[in-house]
Amino acid sequence: MKPREKLKGVVRSAGRPASALGAAGVGVAGASLLAALGTSESNAHPTETDFHLGRYTYSSSDCTDVGVDPITIIFTGDELTSQFIRMHANRFDHGWWWFHVGSPQYFWDHFDCEPFDDQSATGGGGEDRFHVRYNLADSGGVAEYVPPYGYHAPASPHDEEIVWPGCGFFGPPKHAVRANDEVPGGGFVSARQKLLDDWTNAPDGEHFEVGALWWDNREWHEQCDGGLVRSDGYVYILDTMSASGGSGNPKGRGFSF
Repeated sequence: MKPREKLKGVVRSAGRPASALGAAGVGVAGASLLAALGTSESNAHPTETDFHLGRYTYSSSDCTDVGVDPITIIFTGDELTSQFIRMHANRFDHGWWWFHVGSPQYFWDHFDCEPFDDQSATGGGGEDRFHVRYNLADSGGVAEYVPPYGYHAPASPHDEEIVWPGCGFFGPPKHAVRANDEVPGGGFVSARQKLLDDWTNAPDGEHFEVGALWWDNREWHEQCDGGLVRSDGYVYILDTMSASGGSGNPKGRGFSF
């Protein structure tokens, strides 16, 4: 399959993010995907030339800050686009992640710092909610197709609550990711599980959790309300299949978990 043009804005060039991508894989298919994504299994702390995707989202347009939300899911699929993710997330039978407005963040992708493609949430800006940003991986503005996984998009789901006043005595309400001592695993892990459940339990039967990669993106993040949250270091692969994908079995697409 030939790469398609990526449906998004101009890719911005930038410097190296503060943290390089961790690289140990889980399972044969996980190792294959790491290799396909340009990571190195033999080096736990690869140099810039050893990886294509960053471990976090970033608040700065050059991806030089410490990172905001960890990547905990990679969507894959033959028909995958950011519009595909948005359309499915927006459905009642996929959890109804219906709200698509929020603050901008950036993804480190193939040695460029790119504005995120899109976002979906289960509530509006003034509500407790699950929220995810995602970005279709590309090289030079062209979406990258990696057989047998197809196109792929890193995502950063998080479980966030509204804080009032806005993390201080004054100001509008703000969101803070739920701390690790507030929900099991913290807001990054709980939101990952929520998104995986919403897609894999959907009645279309086309989406499969096919394994996890070890990225070691476990840095603590202090929220504006003082809560501390971090992920568990694992990134789960969510194969979206395709309407014409055939078997309904991820092993039929070359996965070997």
